Order: sequence, then C-alpha cells, then structure tokens
Amino acid sequence: MAELEHLELAIGAAEMEPLPADLLSELDDLADTNFGIS
Repeated sequence: MAELEHLELAIGAAEMEPLPADLLSELDDLADTNFGIS
C-alpha cells in the first residue's frame, strides 16, 4: 500500500472541484506540443 501521505493527497484531490473546461483545453493544447520541449 502507498504511504499514508499519498492516500491523504488522493482523497484531498478527489474532494476538490474539477478544473474549468477552458483550463483543461489549454492543458490539452500544451500537451499536444510536448509541453514546449523540443
């Protein structure tokens, strides 16, 4: 099993609101460019 801190972080993340759609779209675009890494 993962360390307790990992479990606590996962639970905390699950309780957060989802990211806004426009931010997710920007992240998708950035990922498509390999995050600007050549």
